[in-house]
Amino acid sequence: MRVWHARPLSSSANVTYPTLQAMIHIVPQSKAELLRALESLPDDMAVEPDARLSIAATTVGQLRSVELPADTMVSIPSKERPERVIRLKPLR
Repeated sequence: MRVWHARPLSSSANVTYPTLQAMIHIVPQSKAELLRALESLPDDMAVEPDARLSIAATTVGQLRSVELPADTMVSIPSKERPERVIRLKPLR
């Protein structure tokens, strides 16, 4: 499984940047890796698949039963992010 972490923006003495809460971006190589990434998330959490993907899942509960196409990136927000939506998009 490939994993990326979005880095928060920092502030300097003269310029203040908005804080970016961390997101985890993964590309699961198997169904087991996807399930492991989703195991601590609630079943009713929203999922937004990219229009280029033919995935009908709208919640994490539905996503657990779906087979993702190869090279699909799953972006999981941190608990502090207000929107708490998982985004799916193809890498290509």
